[in-house]
Amino acid sequence: MRIAVSPTAPSMNAAEAVQLCVDVERLGIRDAWLAEVAGAEAFALAGAIAAATEETNVGIAVVAAANRSIALHAMGSVTVSQLLGGREFHLGVGASSRLIVEAWHDRSFAPPRTRVRDMVDGVKQAIAGARSVDTVTAKMDKFRLAGSVQGVCDVYVGALGPGML
Repeated sequence: MRIAVSPTAPSMNAAEAVQLCVDVERLGIRDAWLAEVAGAEAFALAGAIAAATEETNVGIAVVAAANRSIALHAMGSVTVSQLLGGREFHLGVGASSRLIVEAWHDRSFAPPRTRVRDMVDGVKQAIAGARSVDTVTAKMDKFRLAGSVQGVCDVYVGALGPGML
């Protein structure tokens, strides 16, 4: 069994989240899972945790599929993977909510299940070196990802119910 810390409480700022990960690493906890809602931006926080720790694996559970492009998700994943230097990075991509996607980020929410599937597949393809991806809800063309992942870099569907599976 692996025990993880989730340093993304609404009352915790980014510096406190990083320090918590440093502190729990000293206690033997080697996994940190971040959430992204209205606090710290997930990839920036993941990178800061990667830089401040030596053995901690980092996961983001989850980011909204609609709020970033395929290329931006892939760029963030590769950046964090490189900062982790061979430690594990896991990216969870989910639907989020209509309020967060449409009101906060000015993006289209529908159709969430298709968008999540397309984003997970597209990010995996971009990380693997694809220059173009054309799905129902997301497109990427003439993109070349600079650099590559180091170690484990998995992309998952983040689901709250059976409808997403």
